[in-house]
Amino acid sequence: MALEIETKLKVDSLDAVRTALRAHHAVFLGEHVETDCIYDLADGSLRRRDIGLRIRTSCPAGPQPGEITLTVKGPPEHGPLKSREEAELRITDAETADLALRLLGYAPRLRYQKRRESFSLRGCRVELDTLPHLGTHVEIEGPDAATVLAVQQLLGLGSLAHEAKSYVSLWARHCEESGTDPLRLDG
Repeated sequence: MALEIETKLKVDSLDAVRTALRAHHAVFLGEHVETDCIYDLADGSLRRRDIGLRIRTSCPAGPQPGEITLTVKGPPEHGPLKSREEAELRITDAETADLALRLLGYAPRLRYQKRRESFSLRGCRVELDTLPHLGTHVEIEGPDAATVLAVQQLLGLGSLAHEAKSYVSLWARHCEESGTDPLRLDG
């Protein structure tokens, strides 16, 4: 299992971050629209234990084929940044994966989309995310907290507070507050 070490930062605009990425010669990796479908048991036990089970469909802006992944995320570990174990499998058929999860007793509980621009910079993956109703965020994922924090500083984002909540938690709160069905993508 891999250890995911990342920070999420809420920003008003992604323009300054794009400018900083260009100035530091970040490598553009692509742009995608990602649809995440979060699964849980009927009693919500995965969410209560802060475990994530997801099927993600990623559709690129361009001619290359999309990618589908099945991901399990363990509960967060204590530390300065969000760290958690993560197991991710590439799959070829989202419908069959959905059926397999349903046969095991899991069902879709929440679905959301984001537009994501991906970059590589100094050993980190930098994601520029735009989510309907949730705004714009920057995620920086790297091999260790020091590297992630160094890239955050390099991009001029050092003064921003780290967002501890996942997109799943933020979207669930939005749906609850707005009365939106958490499985609707246009919430």
